[in-house]
Amino acid sequence: MVNFNKVVLAGHLTRDWETRTSKAGTQVGKTGIAVNRRSRESEETMFVDLIAFGQTSETLSKHTGKGRPLLVEGRLSLSQWESNDGTKRSKHEVIVENFQFVRSEDGYRESVQAARENEQAAVDDENIPF
Repeated sequence: MVNFNKVVLAGHLTRDWETRTSKAGTQVGKTGIAVNRRSRESEETMFVDLIAFGQTSETLSKHTGKGRPLLVEGRLSLSQWESNDGTKRSKHEVIVENFQFVRSEDGYRESVQAARENEQAAVDDENIPF
């Protein structure tokens, strides 16, 4: 039997990254992502917890935050614990292995405009090789 555990989600972060350093010195970051699913009849939102380690955690906590769009690829993990009242609890989380920054439509327009302005400023008669 083949085993395969891969998750790809695109949505908006529901909170800023909470980061801490493990006893072994590795940075661990946690947040959540809201993923919308639309059909003809309705729209539903699923909230999924994300966990990132090491350099991935450092980069994401530095460059993303609540409300930012993000595409993540990772694996599904099950956390189990016992609450203070003795109840056994569990939840699924996604361990982030890869990610892509996603720009909102406005952010995309701003970056394209800035790139065009930089190109125009860099071209003058002295830079033309002929």
